[in-house]
Amino acid sequence: MNTKKLQKIGIGERIQIARKKLGSSSAKVSAAMDLSRSMCSQWERGISNPSTAHLVKLAKVLGVSFAWLATGGSEVEKVNKEKQINQEELKILKQTQLLKMTEEFNKMDLEQQEKLVDFLQVATKY
Repeated sequence: MNTKKLQKIGIGERIQIARKKLGSSSAKVSAAMDLSRSMCSQWERGISNPSTAHLVKLAKVLGVSFAWLATGGSEVEKVNKEKQINQEELKILKQTQLLKMTEEFNKMDLEQQEKLVDFLQVATKY
């Protein structure tokens, strides 16, 4: 299945694709994540969506990248795209992204900032 199609499908369908590729059941995935037996099944059917923290752990359990699971995007695409951009353009792009992130961060109240920092610390461990 091509990446463009995978980006159009929902998180639940990507969870199901990864789980089936792994040869596991939704009950086994839920157990591996220390969740109720039906939680993964509910995500796959679109009844509910996993939290970001659950997505981080789910990506590890399913052996897929967080980026793909959350968005359908591919790490390979990211690397190939970066290779096409010369180093100066890449530097400017990163600076622009950093400015945007800083602007958004500064719009948050202190509690939101602390939660974001905590999340990023957890997410970078995986």
